[in-house]
Amino acid sequence: MNRAMDEEFLINILVAGKRYSITIRRDEEEIFRKAAKWIDRKIMTYQSKYEIPLEKQDILALIALQAIVEQLEMEEKNDESLFEMKIRELNNELERYLKDTK
Repeated sequence: MNRAMDEEFLINILVAGKRYSITIRRDEEEIFRKAAKWIDRKIMTYQSKYEIPLEKQDILALIALQAIVEQLEMEEKNDESLFEMKIRELNNELERYLKDTK
């Protein structure tokens, strides 16, 4: 991997109105900034969705829950895709075997 991409540096990220200083690799900066914007958009969505104002901690808990559910769904989908691919490979092998034994 490129040495410059491995280099770590300090960035300041604003999440939920609070500034955080974190050390990351240079190649991670864009994804961290996108994640911070995503969280802030979700906060606004939850604030406008509920008639009763929610505490910021409650909103962040809901956002964390939603993000983990989406992550688990993607992992499950990827597992299923790998499983389906393996079944197709085995099916193709079986078809070739049966064709060769005729």
